[in-house]
Amino acid sequence: MSQHFVLDAVIERGNPADVTLTTRQLERQVELFGQAPGSVAFDGGYATRENLEAAKALGVERCAFSKAKGLTREEQAGSRQTHGRLQRFRAGIEGKISWLKREFGLGRCTWKGWDRFQSYVWSACFAANLKKLVQLRLASKSGHTKLRAAA
Repeated sequence: MSQHFVLDAVIERGNPADVTLTTRQLERQVELFGQAPGSVAFDGGYATRENLEAAKALGVERCAFSKAKGLTREEQAGSRQTHGRLQRFRAGIEGKISWLKREFGLGRCTWKGWDRFQSYVWSACFAANLKKLVQLRLASKSGHTKLRAAA
């Protein structure tokens, strides 16, 4: 059962194009976890043949972009079914982002300055993870094994 913890966040200055971030994000995963993820799901802005090839070169086996941009589902993920599963996973992540915005104030930062902005984002991620840990602990004590996906 996926618990939707925030394991990492990169806070970018400005608004760089998604297409420029793909390889850097995957290299960060390799640095943090010792290997590339087996499967990844990206928004359509990341979709290029070069980014797909770079992901595969780093060890990613299955990749799904929400907009194909000339790439077949089979090229990306190996099969249409796997591509669909990765797209549903990505939709779940979008829900998590909405939850962070709605419940932890990530829709609008009121703290001024770059250092404070970063602190604001990290404190929201910490609070979200802490809430999820408390929910898991309470559920295990009461014998409930299922939790609402975004609660």
